[in-house]
Amino acid sequence: MKTGVTLTVVLMAVLVLTATAEALVYSGGAGTEADPYKIGNAADWMQLTAETENWNKHFILLEDIDFAGESNTNVITPVGTEFACFSGVFDGAGHALRNAEITGSENDSAGLFGCVNTDGEIRNLGLEMAFITGSGNTGGLVGINKGTVSSCYVSGIAVTGDTSGGLVGYNFGGAVTSCYARGAVAGNDAGGLLGYNSGMVASCYAAVSVAGSGVLGGLVGGDEGGSVTLSYWDVEVSGLSESAGGAGHATAEMTYPYGMDTYTGWDFDATWVDDVEYLLNAGYPCLRVHVTPAKYSGGTGATTDPYQIGSVVDWAGLCADAEDWNKHFLLIEDIDLADESNTAPLEPVGNSVIPFSGVFNGNDHVLRNGRINMPGNQGIGLFGYLDTGGAIYRLGAESADMTGWKYAGGLVGENHGGTVDSCYVTGKVAVSSYYIGGLVAFNSGTIRYCRASVDVNGTLYAGGLIGQNSRGAILACYATGTVSSNNTAGGLVGSNEGTISSCFAIGEVKGSHSTGGLVGSNVGGAVTMSYWDKDTTRRTWSAGGEGRTTEEMTHPFAANTYVAWDFVDTWADDVGGLVNGGYPYLRGNFLPAIHPADLNQDFRMVLGEAIKYLSGWQLGANPIAYAIRAAYLWQEGERYFFVSEASPPLCWDLAP
Repeated sequence: MKTGVTLTVVLMAVLVLTATAEALVYSGGAGTEADPYKIGNAADWMQLTAETENWNKHFILLEDIDFAGESNTNVITPVGTEFACFSGVFDGAGHALRNAEITGSENDSAGLFGCVNTDGEIRNLGLEMAFITGSGNTGGLVGINKGTVSSCYVSGIAVTGDTSGGLVGYNFGGAVTSCYARGAVAGNDAGGLLGYNSGMVASCYAAVSVAGSGVLGGLVGGDEGGSVTLSYWDVEVSGLSESAGGAGHATAEMTYPYGMDTYTGWDFDATWVDDVEYLLNAGYPCLRVHVTPAKYSGGTGATTDPYQIGSVVDWAGLCADAEDWNKHFLLIEDIDLADESNTAPLEPVGNSVIPFSGVFNGNDHVLRNGRINMPGNQGIGLFGYLDTGGAIYRLGAESADMTGWKYAGGLVGENHGGTVDSCYVTGKVAVSSYYIGGLVAFNSGTIRYCRASVDVNGTLYAGGLIGQNSRGAILACYATGTVSSNNTAGGLVGSNEGTISSCFAIGEVKGSHSTGGLVGSNVGGAVTMSYWDKDTTRRTWSAGGEGRTTEEMTHPFAANTYVAWDFVDTWADDVGGLVNGGYPYLRGNFLPAIHPADLNQDFRMVLGEAIKYLSGWQLGANPIAYAIRAAYLWQEGERYFFVSEASPPLCWDLAP
């Protein structure tokens, strides 16, 4: 009997309204380090200045923003105040803000960022043609800096206020590295780069006109126990021969070509670049991140700052840039690789000459419609060759379509010592020769917590998951696709010389020789605690593993089959048969998402759970992230599933 209609209506209304509101946050993102809020226009920036509750989050600037546009106001307030400092991370990604007029409130600091706290960071950001006015602690970029400012610049700015600096008003125990300022500063106690310093400054310069009263300096106005190293100011532009730190030089000594003798010890390979033709910065050094077009959607490729892949253009760039195949990457959006914005045919990432040895974090996102048609080539897959030290994890590949001569896999062609972890593939793979797998064609590395639902078609060494497992390790994986091969085919692995543990296969296997439900050929390998469905594979034999009927492999009788499997951290029992047809499924491996109200995570919505969830939300303990599209909550529990193609997105339907 259906009950709880009134509660359902209230819950649905709150959920839908909240989901709609969340969808309007900036130009995307979640505010986390892995998925920062995206600032893409003036409206986004104005939202940032107003929403103080987000001043401890992560942000990335998607493009240059000109506040002089007709639809914009160029008068903006600082992000962060002296009493509510910005404590998040803002990555300008090599972009700049232009034509802004920034005014601080009375008795407060002023700058694009009014105050940056000890755990705050501003990096890779430019500010051009801006007017900044404050009463005290006034800087072009930051009023008071207690945190970190790096690889930033201001140019064409005019700063007016007490304790004022071209870049930072008061560097209050913070760190300023690899930055520069060009423009004009006027005030009481002023400096070309910093008005006052009690922190650290390194590898910076200023070419700023400085005027006013009190303590004035070409680079730093006043100092209280701060340090300044490898930093300089232009004495001709500033009109000053004094500074509380740094060294003064003539304009000719600060610009190309004589500047090279001045900036000894600076990193002109990774951080700085000469303005050889005087077209970018009047001959003064430029920050490389602002001159070289940013690769991908952000990041530097480092372990702590991976390149961000957020579009089909980014993916095409990764395919083409072999020099980056040893770097770190983070997928920040689901991507349709069939998007018309990419006109270049897809090619594998990594080849036999330059394999992929980096780390690709799929971040639980999906690459869809990846199609590679190279019938005369080997090493075919989204990743062609994965080398020792290379890793791919938490990545989904849906509707993959791979065609090659040999060594073709839905995700990886050849894995020579790398790791593939918590990934899945759907689609089809075909070769005219040998070595073909739904996930990986050839493996001598580690494959764990993966699944494949791929139709595999080849002539030799074909497997639903792996074609050839050559002394590699396969742990807690399964395959559900159809495998067709003339010789040596298996529902999971075609030929095995390594280890297979806690795996199963259920897809039909077609072939005439050495064709097994789980493994086609096993030479010196070990297969433990692994099974195949004799009914669905239509195979009663395998070179390894144990055959079971469908009934024996699905709930509730599956408990007698998978006796030694880890059903706490790795596997879950598909009680209702909605997730994987009653077969066990991998926890966290791109499962249908579980709604926060589903407290016991059984994919059933019961009235008691809904009441608890709604109460928790009212108390602020449970942020709502999804909308539920359902007519009723059932007192006895109603199964639900995620509908990715529904509109609006992130909606839920009741299961039939």
